[in-house]
Amino acid sequence: MLLEQKRYKDSETSFLNSLKISPNNADTYTYLGRLYSEQKLFEQAEICYKNAITLQPSNERYLNNLGALYLNLKRYDVADHFYSNILKSEPQLADTFNNLALLMLNKKNYSAAIGYCNKALDINSTLASAYNNLGLIFLEQKLFLEAENAFHEALLNKPLYADANYNLGNLYQQQKRYDKAESFYQNALEFQPDFIDARTNLAIMLLMLGRFKEGWVGYESRCHPDKHDRKTIPPAFKVPHWHGEPLIDKSMLIWAEQGIGDEVMFASCFNELKNHQGKITIACDHRLTKLFAQSFPFLVFIETDPSNHYLSLVDSLDYHCAIGSLPHFFRNDKKDFESTSSYLKVNQDLLSKWKQRYSQLKYSINIGISWRGGKDSHHQQLRSIELSKWLPILKHEANFINLQYGDHQSEINKFTDQTGIQIFDWDDANPLTDLDNFSAQVKALDLVISIDNATVHFSGALGVKTFALLPYQQEWRWMNKGDDSLWYPNTMKLFRQEEERDWSTVILDTTKALNKRVSLLES
Repeated sequence: MLLEQKRYKDSETSFLNSLKISPNNADTYTYLGRLYSEQKLFEQAEICYKNAITLQPSNERYLNNLGALYLNLKRYDVADHFYSNILKSEPQLADTFNNLALLMLNKKNYSAAIGYCNKALDINSTLASAYNNLGLIFLEQKLFLEAENAFHEALLNKPLYADANYNLGNLYQQQKRYDKAESFYQNALEFQPDFIDARTNLAIMLLMLGRFKEGWVGYESRCHPDKHDRKTIPPAFKVPHWHGEPLIDKSMLIWAEQGIGDEVMFASCFNELKNHQGKITIACDHRLTKLFAQSFPFLVFIETDPSNHYLSLVDSLDYHCAIGSLPHFFRNDKKDFESTSSYLKVNQDLLSKWKQRYSQLKYSINIGISWRGGKDSHHQQLRSIELSKWLPILKHEANFINLQYGDHQSEINKFTDQTGIQIFDWDDANPLTDLDNFSAQVKALDLVISIDNATVHFSGALGVKTFALLPYQQEWRWMNKGDDSLWYPNTMKLFRQEEERDWSTVILDTTKALNKRVSLLES
């Protein structure tokens, strides 16, 4: 009962007391393993699961618990060896074949994963989790109809199955069938109220649909320790979270989360803090401290503490708040976004330097470009456009300035050799290391054209006209439709992919818009 209530300390005490009375109870070790696993104490969980197996070596449930632990830890080779050994002695275990299917899915071996699911279903044709895993395999391959059928088959065999409802929500969201997605997310939460991933995904979808009041409430679940692949981890101190209380004579820390682009976007809420009259300290990426300090002089800026403890501040703090939680207080209606443009202020000496440099180039119009984004190979493929496909844009009589972070000089040189079009770059311009210089470089431009990466957040926050080229599966911040951005009003124009991985329409529409923009700038 205590474990179900997640009262982990009390639960652990009870189980350990139980083992003193009955030291050979395998079930108790299994429950302890689950308790430690839920707290991410994986070494202790492994010991407990192994103790249970020592006491009952042929118990299928105990064996699969340990295999699932290895799977969750991404120790795939160990899990594979473990499951294979189980099947040597017990070749008709549906759950083991089902777990092997998940293992193969994680290794991107889709045909083997499907084969193991089918073997599990041959043994147990009503195994809902096998149908659910089959749906996940199809979903990852974008085989939406097959995935949908598999998830529904799972629900036929287990009507209150939260995971299958959640996965159907994800499927329909990817298909942009938002009403159905919401319905299945809600089902998942009804059957499992503490389903954090379902709560977070529903919240993100609601934000994308402009239902901000509901969305921001659920968005707080991104910080929950049960969030899968959690990116937002609160500081490790016991300080009350801010819920909008008055800050007169109070001290608060606002801490950074997610990426540079997110920090810049959420900084659009900083001006609303001016009226709270407390001592507010912002912990941000060290590359942003100077830029933020000159843009918001009424706030104190420090570098993010890599240890996440903030020992020099914690004793003086009354509250803390994640930077991504600020919109919960200040952005609950579309009209709340109307005054958020041009909130970053650049160094004027650096700005003069870049204006002088641009004035020496061939054309009078200066356009910055960035063509690659994404933090991993999958997202890089979805959110990048090869330079060769930019040719209709880059043929215009304008100076095109490289804003792309990272080393892409060989790609630029190859493009120039093939087309004769020069993309200008300078050795002292590095957006990965010097964001003050980068911000001035962007501010001096007439236009920025970029895929969805940090560049568009800087140009939008600086008030520079921006064309943002969005993939089919756009992030929630760009909403589900429209060609303008709430976060950067009157500054940014959005160009949306109509089909995944097909940038042809985006390039065509951007070229047309650029023709008009160039004509306007020349007149």
